[in-house]
Amino acid sequence: MRQINHGSDDNLLLEGHLYNIGTSDGVQWNRITFQGYKFINGKQIMVFITEENFQLTINPSFHTFTLESGNYDEFGIQIEETEVLDGKVNTRRS
Repeated sequence: MRQINHGSDDNLLLEGHLYNIGTSDGVQWNRITFQGYKFINGKQIMVFITEENFQLTINPSFHTFTLESGNYDEFGIQIEETEVLDGKVNTRRS
């Protein structure tokens, strides 16, 4: 479970979790995995990985919204979804 801190870093994004992210220019990325932060020229930058394994970095100054994507239990562990198609069981992370 996420704890809310009082200060400049509220840890709103959890590493390894899926998010949909929007920026101030209207661009949106769906189902990207948060990897953490990097510092570029002394500025903290958010780092994500796309489903195609491309790295995406976003300057928090242009970050507009974050929407959690996927299903997680109360401990923050991603829940896998299973479906049966043509007699085959397919498992995917939500």
